[in-house]
Amino acid sequence: MFRSSPIAPITLLAILLATAAPGLSAAEEFDARGPIKEAMAAARDVPQQAEALVELAWGEATSDPRVRAAARQELVNFGHYSLAAVRGAIKSIDSIYCADATLTLIQARRQQREGNPPNFLPGMEEAIWFGSIEARRIAMTEIVRFHYPPAVLSMIDAIHIDPELTLHGLRALGWMGDERARFFLTRVLEHAEPRFKLAAATALGRLGETGLATLRVSARDEEQSVRESSMDALLRYTNPDDLTMLHEYVALRSDDDPAVVDRTRERAMELEALLEERQRSESASADAVPDPDSER
Repeated sequence: MFRSSPIAPITLLAILLATAAPGLSAAEEFDARGPIKEAMAAARDVPQQAEALVELAWGEATSDPRVRAAARQELVNFGHYSLAAVRGAIKSIDSIYCADATLTLIQARRQQREGNPPNFLPGMEEAIWFGSIEARRIAMTEIVRFHYPPAVLSMIDAIHIDPELTLHGLRALGWMGDERARFFLTRVLEHAEPRFKLAAATALGRLGETGLATLRVSARDEEQSVRESSMDALLRYTNPDDLTMLHEYVALRSDDDPAVVDRTRERAMELEALLEERQRSESASADAVPDPDSER
């Protein structure tokens, strides 16, 4: 019976390097820009060159990932012509590449130091309409960053199409602060899974007075998850006029989440202290005003 002797680690490493060496050399000799130069030379004008790059980056005819990567990088640095080409590609390429195209559009936009390229934000909205779930998530973030109100309804539709986007979409709608989202956010608060209710309530709070009015009503809702989420989101916006509502919640809803009840109690105490301080200040100001009759 033969006993196999273990190969020393250094010997095994030498074998692996020797085996891999020809492959590494071939990879180093490959010129990924060769197909790019050929495609651009065949194009009649600059817009067609951008279209050729899009085809190399995400078209079906390109099989080599190195060519795809090189074409994508070329699009990033290609100037404003690439924005129109990549925007058009988002609606037509295989969905597996949509997130990649959306990121390329963002990176190409960053190369434009001045102005507001006309294809960028509409392209982000089209990524929300036509892109993959990851493309939609990326585009929503950019829409919020540049505060592009026309995309609000598109964001809502995307959440309906891809429920996995719900949490990210709710947060994005809140940061947009657009009142057109109020009815959708209210429906989520009232009817969605409990894990989404607080995000919807938080987003409502960021809409301003109309959203806060909705939360004040929902904080008295008979459904516990609606009531808890609404109160929790509302607390940071409360003022002394809300003291009655806060005291009622603590007194009547002691079976709710203890953390929410405690936060509500603490907020009521803060507002009472604030109210007392305000009343003392007003009283002191009134005492400091001289009585005209006393000087006669």
